[in-house]
Amino acid sequence: MVRYTDSTELGFGGYGTVFSAYDNKEGKWVAIKKVNMEMNVITAAFTRETFLMQNIRHPNIVRCENVFVEGESLCIVMELLNMDLQAHSSKFNSAYPAIVKIFLKHLLEGLAHMHGKFIIHRDLKTTNLLVDTDSTPPTLKITDFGHAAIALNPTLSPKMGTMAYNAPEFLLGAVDYGMPVDIWAAGCIFGEMSEWGADEEGSMVFGKDAETDVDLLFDIFGLLGAPTEASWPGVTELPKWINGMESLGFAPKDLNARFLKLDGVGIDLLKRMLCLNPSERITAEAALKHEYFNGAQSMQLKLGSLQSTLFSLSVTAATCFYCSV
Repeated sequence: MVRYTDSTELGFGGYGTVFSAYDNKEGKWVAIKKVNMEMNVITAAFTRETFLMQNIRHPNIVRCENVFVEGESLCIVMELLNMDLQAHSSKFNSAYPAIVKIFLKHLLEGLAHMHGKFIIHRDLKTTNLLVDTDSTPPTLKITDFGHAAIALNPTLSPKMGTMAYNAPEFLLGAVDYGMPVDIWAAGCIFGEMSEWGADEEGSMVFGKDAETDVDLLFDIFGLLGAPTEASWPGVTELPKWINGMESLGFAPKDLNARFLKLDGVGIDLLKRMLCLNPSERITAEAALKHEYFNGAQSMQLKLGSLQSTLFSLSVTAATCFYCSV
């Protein structure tokens, strides 16, 4: 018996084409990413993604079901989810900002698991977070490990991922960074989600109009203030530090005035996630113990009761969000 049938193309990305298909062995729908093995060459990033996805198992990380070769294609079989976080916010904007706390908790739990295995994602953004709308309540899951790396490597690529979610150490050319770059990106996502709501689209926390790394740095410093050697030892020695930057008059602004839907506890967590000095940035594990998540369980139960009216979506309506790598 053929295992995967009823294949339908969902979309394509840099590494190949993604299909939905029915897994006759497991009795469920799956997503299959097919990559052409032209001349038997598979990129290092794709090899890394395949290896990591096969070896990470967590409820808040998209599950790799199988890997196989079909003709000239290498195929990765993954659980099929309905939509990414960005699409979810558009379709179910009435669920925001109430669901933000649950989704942030899911994101941090996935990161805590990854970071416990010394894995850095390096490309967290709203389109690399998928939402299982069939679970009660909806479940957020991390996907796209094409840029992931092992933190034990003493020298890493100086800049990865999507610019608007890049941590300041990325933008300043650091190569000895680690898990804090993911926490920064998660903080950007947290701030972005907090501004979503009925009839409101919100926007990225940083870099909406930035065209260069310097533009983005100035955007960050315009909100959080510029670092100094006192607040971030060694920052002026980073490769892309601009001499005199600390004297340009950047002063931290009141985050309460920017993120109006967050209470004081939420603002405190956001500040800790968006700490300029990576060595002082909160960890995923510590963030999960923050006061902001008090009462998250009761909120999860409340949201679960709305499942049938807000979050029901058939798998046939799914769109491809597996193709960005």
